[in-house]
Amino acid sequence: MGFIGASKPELFRVSLPAIRSRTRGYQSVPKTFYRPTIVISECLLSAPCRWDCTRIRDDFVRRLRRRVRFQPVCPEMEIDLGAPRDPIRLVQVGDSVGLFQPSTKRRLTGRMTRFAREMTARLKDVDGIILKHKSPSCGIRGAKLFDSASQSARVIARRSGIFAAEILSRFDDYPAEDEERLEKRQVREQFLTRIFTLANYRATERLGRLSGLVKFHSRNESLLRTYSVGMAQRMSGLIEEEVSSRAVEIPDQYGYLLRQALMRRPRKDSIARTFSQALDHFRNDLNWADIGRFEKSLEEYVNGDVSPDVLREIVRIWAVRYDRAWVRQQAFFNPFPEHLL
Repeated sequence: MGFIGASKPELFRVSLPAIRSRTRGYQSVPKTFYRPTIVISECLLSAPCRWDCTRIRDDFVRRLRRRVRFQPVCPEMEIDLGAPRDPIRLVQVGDSVGLFQPSTKRRLTGRMTRFAREMTARLKDVDGIILKHKSPSCGIRGAKLFDSASQSARVIARRSGIFAAEILSRFDDYPAEDEERLEKRQVREQFLTRIFTLANYRATERLGRLSGLVKFHSRNESLLRTYSVGMAQRMSGLIEEEVSSRAVEIPDQYGYLLRQALMRRPRKDSIARTFSQALDHFRNDLNWADIGRFEKSLEEYVNGDVSPDVLREIVRIWAVRYDRAWVRQQAFFNPFPEHLL
C-alpha cells in the first residue's frame, strides 16, 4: 500500500497544510519538549527600556513566550541609566574599546563590564541567547564603533557590544542570535533545534543516570550525524566506554561534545542520507510509485527545490501509519514544536 494510494501522486507537490488535510488520523504522536531557558534583551519583550522608550514587537519572540523560559536583561537599566536616556556609544580608546554617553561625557565601560561579569557568573541552566541587534551593550554583531566620543565622531568599525562580548565569552558554544538574523527561516530552524536539544539534554543530565543518557543519545543520534558524523561517533564511543565500565552517572564530557557538534552547520547531503535511511524502514509497506516519488523529492531537496519540512512531515505520517517506533522516536524528524518556526 502506498502513502495515500496510487491515485494521489500529487502529494509530493503540495504544501504541508494540504498533506495534513489529506492524512488526518495519521499524525505523529506529540513529543514532549522541555522548556529551554533563554537569556534575552528585555526590550525584545516589548519592555519600554530602550533609550527612547519605544517598544519592540517581534513575532518570533512572541511565539516563543509559551514554550521557553525567558531570562530578560537590560544592561543599561541595570547600571541605572534609566529610560528614556541619552544615547550611548562604543568608542575606540587606544587598543581597547570604551562605552561612553557623549551628551554627559560619562565613561560607562567599568560599570557595564562589572555588571556583565557579575551577571554571567550567576547564570546557569542556559540553553540559548537572543540579544538586540546593533546595540552598544547587547549587539552580537553590528554595533557601531566610533573613533571618539564627540558629536562629530566617525564610525570606524562594527563589533559586538560590551555586555554581549562578555556573555558570548562565557557561553561561547551555546546558540546565540539577534532578532534580525532570526528573521531568516534557516537561522530560526537551527536556533530552535539547538535550544530544544540542549534543554532536553539538560533534563536528562539533571536525573544523572547513564541509562537516561543512552536513551537521549539513541533518540538524537540521527540528528547529530547530520551535524557531524565524527562527533556523533565520539559521543557514541564515550557512552560505550561508560557502559562497559559499569558506570551509572553521565560523563561530564558528553555535554561539551553535544554543544560542539551543534555549533556546526548541518550538511545537506547528511540530511538527505538520513531521509534515505528512514525510507528504508518503509520499503516493504510502500508501492514502487510512492518510493520513486519520495526519492525524486529527495533529489529536489538536495537541489533546493523542496523544503525538508515536507519530507519530515511525510516520514512522520508514515511512522504512525506503519507503526515504526524507531522513526517516531528520532528527534531529527521532530526536533522542536513546529509552530514556532
